[in-house]
Amino acid sequence: MNCIFWNSDLPADTDNLCLKAFRLLEKDFDINPVKIHLLKNIPIGAGLGGGSSDASSTLELLNDYFVLKIEKDRLKKYAAQLGADCPFFIDNKAMYAEGIGTELSEISLDLSAYKNCRNQTRYSYFHC
Repeated sequence: MNCIFWNSDLPADTDNLCLKAFRLLEKDFDINPVKIHLLKNIPIGAGLGGGSSDASSTLELLNDYFVLKIEKDRLKKYAAQLGADCPFFIDNKAMYAEGIGTELSEISLDLSAYKNCRNQTRYSYFHC
């Protein structure tokens, strides 16, 4: 194994999206072994895109760390291989998603009125 991953709450098995991201880039680029420590601050399986965000961030971090010079559009194609919502996290902007979630259009979104608003996730999904 070329990628060492650890986290007390997550299995570091073949289903882990961060490991999948490493393996995906490893197929196309000569990258060295790395250690990844992922600290989760949202509940696993909460449906908030945490794993998808982690996978996309892993692609971006590996791209930067190894100076792979992968353009954003290509990174999104790699991300889409990991999950339909993964490309959403590459641009780190408000986006409108269509199709299965991989067709993205930038939108204008002003949330400044909510800067002091706090809400626990469980209450947001209480009636779902």
